[in-house]
Amino acid sequence: EKQRAVAAQWRSEHPKPPTATQFCTVAEQWERQLEGQVKESTQVKYHQILHKHLLPVFGDQLLTEITHQRIEEASRQLLLTLSPRTVADVLSVLRSILRLSQ
Repeated sequence: EKQRAVAAQWRSEHPKPPTATQFCTVAEQWERQLEGQVKESTQVKYHQILHKHLLPVFGDQLLTEITHQRIEEASRQLLLTLSPRTVADVLSVLRSILRLSQ
């Protein structure tokens, strides 16, 4: 019994560090929050951007790994095949998702 009390006290004084969050986790939360807040057509557009352009690049990355430099690299790659307007839309969705993580 005393061991349990000591262990409980130690855990309360030494909480586990927060687990690192992956981009895909926050992106899923962000997408769920869109429901009822934007028009269905906007929701479809954001879903396409997320699943076609953002998750393939950033999906498994930890949020701490998504640096300004990494975003710049991804933007340059997107500009090879997409219009500047579409890339701006992709970056807008990315910003919105990253804001949710803060």
